[in-house]
Amino acid sequence: MLALINSFQTTEYISNIAKSAILPLFLISVLDFLNKIKEKANGILLAKINMAHADYREAKAIYDNIAPYEEYDKEGKVQGWRGEVERHSNTLMHNHLVDIQIEKYFKWFLPVYTICIFFLFLSVIFAQYPEWISFNQKINDDALTLWTFVLLLSDITYTDFLANKLIALVEYQKKERTQ
Repeated sequence: MLALINSFQTTEYISNIAKSAILPLFLISVLDFLNKIKEKANGILLAKINMAHADYREAKAIYDNIAPYEEYDKEGKVQGWRGEVERHSNTLMHNHLVDIQIEKYFKWFLPVYTICIFFLFLSVIFAQYPEWISFNQKINDDALTLWTFVLLLSDITYTDFLANKLIALVEYQKKERTQ
């Protein structure tokens, strides 16, 4: 909105406000990009959890139906289905633990996002102060604007890829801890 107003009616007052908002908005766009990666990873894990839960329920239903006949089972089918139930349960627990670990990685998000919003608020309020104007002149606002657009395009293009990499990283770290 400020950029649009600044395009039609260029005044130093509006220009200072627009320049003071560039750095906080860039930081907010970085945080938003990271949050979208986390949300995509949570969506992928939710789909895995739902699939594992459905597989677990199916295996558990079959096992519950044939468990009373275990003493007559000569081929080991009941034992095989018990193993399937255990395997699906372990898969379900693994996916839940990965989801919890991703949430732990992003527990800093809300406080930092709140600080950036507060920084934006203060930047706009103090936009006319000479100290803040001199600070804003030292910042390459064109580069920050371009990097903000890069983050926007990366959000569209690479969110799935980076979410899968995040899940793989958490699974690798979990595997390293257990060994």
